[in-house]
Amino acid sequence: MSAWVKAACIIKTKHLQGELVVRKVDRFPFLLSEGMQVYFVPPTLRGPREGHVVSVSPAREGEWTVSFDTVDDIASAEELVGSWCLIAKSDVPEPSEGALPLLCEGWRVVDTKRGELGALSAIIEQPAQSLLSVEGSVEGRLGEILIPAVDEFICQIDTADRCITVQLPEGLLDLAAEGGTL
Repeated sequence: MSAWVKAACIIKTKHLQGELVVRKVDRFPFLLSEGMQVYFVPPTLRGPREGHVVSVSPAREGEWTVSFDTVDDIASAEELVGSWCLIAKSDVPEPSEGALPLLCEGWRVVDTKRGELGALSAIIEQPAQSLLSVEGSVEGRLGEILIPAVDEFICQIDTADRCITVQLPEGLLDLAAEGGTL
């Protein structure tokens, strides 16, 4: 597993002083903050390859204007358009009490009635709600189980044991056993 997280994507330049407009990565809240070390990938030949965040301000919905200490003109800013901003996993903030952690791939997912369902492979952001993508088995059938990440289904998030306990309604897991995904 990588020690880095894609925190944002650089979508365009703003002003001649090298400010950039970035968009957050879907499954995370906006992660960049002042002073944070960022690496730009793919690396550029002539432009900066890393920098520290100097300032962050909201632009439009889902976008922020960011300036970096290594980007001080429009030419170096243009080199970075289309790049990803990587940050160290250790810089990702801890979740608030009872909240689903941002980095929980590989955590066990257990149903209160059926027991172990499998390992969380991803959190899929959807317009209406997020889904937990679990690689596991239902009734001996291996595959992906999609579980709505809603308060009604998630009973407990145990960060020490890296376990998410869910209580799914009767019949929901049977749908997956019959050949589909939840």
